[in-house]
Amino acid sequence: MEGDECSFYLEAKILGEDDPDRRRAKRRNGIHHELSARVRSDDFFVWIRFDVDGHRPIPIRRLAEAAQAWLEGLEPNEVRRQNQVAGPLGAMPYVWHDETSGWTVTLVPVLKSSKGTGKVVGLTGGDASWIDDRTPIRKALDQANPARVGIARQWSPWRRWRGETHHLSLR
Repeated sequence: MEGDECSFYLEAKILGEDDPDRRRAKRRNGIHHELSARVRSDDFFVWIRFDVDGHRPIPIRRLAEAAQAWLEGLEPNEVRRQNQVAGPLGAMPYVWHDETSGWTVTLVPVLKSSKGTGKVVGLTGGDASWIDDRTPIRKALDQANPARVGIARQWSPWRRWRGETHHLSLR
């Protein structure tokens, strides 16, 4: 790109989730949607944690039926008491495992503050992690054409009138 006594070259690489991560997130979002459509509770939301992703599609009907039966057996006052002891996400978890598909899902009841609409909203969590962005950026720069990477000139119209030139070393 050139113009107004300035030229620069920009090479960009998109760094983000790879295809398996996107597919896993799409499967999990589909499970959230299906559970929300099939399971009802006036007293609880459900926090969902995927412990093991299966090698086959999750049998959503079996999971929904098990989740509904589990929620119907919970006593709100007992969950409230356990929340005071164990914290809001430590009360009475239900671990559902399906041998055939390989899925393991943990469900934790979260009390609604008042009578709700009867819908269960799947709350997610536990997927936070540190991201190393330095390594893939360094790898991309190392693989780039050395004639085009090294010193990059940064130009801004508001700095031009002062005659300033700014350099950024990428190595």
